[in-house]
Amino acid sequence: MASAAAAAEGDRLIFLDSDGVLANGRSHVLDAEELGSSGALWDELVVASEPDADGDWPPPLERLCLANLLRLAAATRALVVLSTSWRLPVCAALRQYLVAQLQTLGVEVVGDTPDLGGEGRGAEVSAFLRDYTRDFGRTVAAFVILDDNHRESFEQHGFGEQFVETLMMGGDAYVGKH
Repeated sequence: MASAAAAAEGDRLIFLDSDGVLANGRSHVLDAEELGSSGALWDELVVASEPDADGDWPPPLERLCLANLLRLAAATRALVVLSTSWRLPVCAALRQYLVAQLQTLGVEVVGDTPDLGGEGRGAEVSAFLRDYTRDFGRTVAAFVILDDNHRESFEQHGFGEQFVETLMMGGDAYVGKH
């Protein structure tokens, strides 16, 4: 939760994608069905999960990436806004899983960017920012966008400086600022 001092200057937000940020190339190479939720390697690298009602496993979230997100959120007193496709109604179970994992870490999720169809993630972040004061009664002091894609859309909306591009593939938790 944002402190009174932080609220006076405005909120800090993290717009969060999940695939390519928390569920990345390295976490995807692990086979959840083969390792199960009790395998030592699985438990060391990713957050344990359970299959859904259809027997499907959610994409694994890498512990190191979750720790980096927690460190960023704690150091800046930032709140999280989901910009991931996991926020969409068709992915309701994934959204619930992601929010539960973030809440377990003490990371507060304050909302989702709107789904504007083909207008792009930049337009969705822009719409969320435009409506934030109206919807929450607070202002935004600063924000960052963590995503492994959509550079052109973010730059088109003037968010090039706030966009931090992560690497989905390559198997490391590297974050490259472009």
